[in-house]
Amino acid sequence: MRKMVAIPFAVAGAFVLASSSALAGAQQRHAANSQLWKPHGEVSGAEYKFQLDGKYCADPAQDFKKVWAVIRTEAEKAGFPATDIKKLKLRQGTKDYLDTPADALKHAGFIVRVNTRYEDGIAENPLRVSVKTSGKDAAFVLGTSLFTRGAKGKISAEDNPSLGQGGVMVSNVEKGVDLKLAPSQFEGMTLGEFTRYVPDLKKSGLPGNTKLEATRAYYRSATVGKITLGMGEAEAKLETWSRTAGGAPMLCEFSYGYEDVDYFKTPELVEAGDAFYRKVVLSPAVREMQLPGFEKFGGSKTRLLRNQPL
Repeated sequence: MRKMVAIPFAVAGAFVLASSSALAGAQQRHAANSQLWKPHGEVSGAEYKFQLDGKYCADPAQDFKKVWAVIRTEAEKAGFPATDIKKLKLRQGTKDYLDTPADALKHAGFIVRVNTRYEDGIAENPLRVSVKTSGKDAAFVLGTSLFTRGAKGKISAEDNPSLGQGGVMVSNVEKGVDLKLAPSQFEGMTLGEFTRYVPDLKKSGLPGNTKLEATRAYYRSATVGKITLGMGEAEAKLETWSRTAGGAPMLCEFSYGYEDVDYFKTPELVEAGDAFYRKVVLSPAVREMQLPGFEKFGGSKTRLLRNQPL
């Protein structure tokens, strides 16, 4: 699944919306999104996220199970059947978010990320590279093709719902292409090296010789279980981020969602996804583990990595 913004949750306990009101809100949001997005392209999924204090996942091999047990219990209380993964498989690696020091790519509506996975201490090769459109209107985000040249790529778009002002769920659509490149294919760390494979990066307006710098997160992640949402199952995942290799996690992110569906034809998934968020993610037992002070960084994990509050 692909990711995005979080909004401060400190006020979440200050309101409780009736189920009928929340359901109507989900239906209205789906209808509005469909009208706004459909003319510009397909959307095939959604992902919800919530940032937990890293101290709850200091030892992912053990703590992921403990955190998931809390979430699973709350899910079952709220009427969402949930199951454990038979064998937890931890993945680890680095995520490098590439941009200029002034975040010029992000301001232009693009995200470039390099994901390096490690197996027994050895980095995989080729590397997983993602180029996304984000933070602009639907015409730009969905209307930008992100076709690849000289490398095979998988293109998809998804909603990234979060909690907005007044307790209203809001949407943020992203589109991305995932491809694999060898480190030698972008060893100069210039925008032009990535534009060679994803020509739409030219729309950023930045010259090809623009040097890109990496904001690096060291991660450990695992699929911890499955949740029944509407007509299907959603994977539940936990992922820690650290600033240094082997360092203490600065956050632990819980995420769940669905993919490979026609978003416009599945309003029931939006309703179920929102309901899970309100009834489970915002339950006292889960909110107790919430990452404090995240709102100071505008819901941006990269700003948190760089310790750049708004």
